[in-house]
Amino acid sequence: MRQLLLLLALPVFAADLPPDKGSTIPESGKRPVVITGKSSLPLPKHDLPPGYTLEVAAASPLVTHPIMGCLDDKGRLFVGDAVGVNWNKPQLEASPPNRVLMLEDTDHDGTFDKSTVFADKMTFPQGACWLNGSLYVGSPPGLWKLTDTDNDGVADQREMVVSGFDYTGNAADVHGPFLHPNGRLYWCHGRKGHKVAQKDGTLVDESLACGIWSCKPDGTDIAWHSLGCGDNPVEVDFTPSGDIIGVQNLYYSQPRGDTIVHWLYGGVYERSDQLKAIAHLPRTLSTMPVMYNFGHVAVSGCCFWKNSPTLNFKPETLNFLVTHFNTQRLVRMELTPSGSTYKAVENEFLKLHNPDIHLTDVMEDPRDGSLLLIDTGGWFRIGCPASLMAKSDL
Repeated sequence: MRQLLLLLALPVFAADLPPDKGSTIPESGKRPVVITGKSSLPLPKHDLPPGYTLEVAAASPLVTHPIMGCLDDKGRLFVGDAVGVNWNKPQLEASPPNRVLMLEDTDHDGTFDKSTVFADKMTFPQGACWLNGSLYVGSPPGLWKLTDTDNDGVADQREMVVSGFDYTGNAADVHGPFLHPNGRLYWCHGRKGHKVAQKDGTLVDESLACGIWSCKPDGTDIAWHSLGCGDNPVEVDFTPSGDIIGVQNLYYSQPRGDTIVHWLYGGVYERSDQLKAIAHLPRTLSTMPVMYNFGHVAVSGCCFWKNSPTLNFKPETLNFLVTHFNTQRLVRMELTPSGSTYKAVENEFLKLHNPDIHLTDVMEDPRDGSLLLIDTGGWFRIGCPASLMAKSDL
């Protein structure tokens, strides 16, 4: 029996809506550093293929509004956790409300029972990568390296290794990072504007373009991998040969298209109504292809299912998982080689029948192939027109 573990908040990344008023951090942001205990929440009504089960891995009070994260080599989950406020850049910088949590399964029963605030006072942490004893976190305006040197579960060293990425608070900004097989860290940034320089001050790029970026773990050798005009590249993952596959919201605008993209080195990805974002870049007459267009679903997390079972799956395909924020779905995309890229076929894997569930990430536990799915709840509306009313208690 295969497990699908759900990380729950307590019961279209697109245009900016007005932020919440004020700058007071709510009570949800004033939790103890360490919380222990099991979470107990009823499972939502759901559809899963035969042979799979859905379980709650963690919920309140261990998490409030989990966003995106990673598992380390000990099975600990590091996850960005929002307190439920819809704030813009000036508000977030005046009083950073959000945090990064470390969740542990201390009794080894398969669900989390201990939550520690690994790093507080973060703007909007969306993604994490554990590497060489440190946690790398994408939280605007850049990429952070967080290190716990005394093993108390709290990062006592914080360094922004890359900066220069603008943001508005609508989540179309810095996501990641993700460790490539080549040893570099890759991350995504939306079409919010950036001015990025090497540590010696050498300019890498200054423009409005969205893009996929990379650097060495020490923050040197910063480079853009691909740049484009779409609104919000959210996450990427890597094929066994190192190809970069990711998801992007609003690659197309009229009608809206949320897509899977094969990000090629040096690729410049056009959108006809936002060409000013890439006006400084050379382009060819041909446009870069899109692998798959979901339509208006608000794609969020993605990953390759590397240890997926072959039962009923085609062994020659790559299984690429994508979460849909607006439609409460996890889809399994079958990727097969097609020329120099891949052909994608969509298969619904999980459907959750609750409109207040908003899936933000999916990751595989490499120890057993089980999946961890993150639901942030119904609080986020500043960048999601589908959520006209924020529900910070969900």
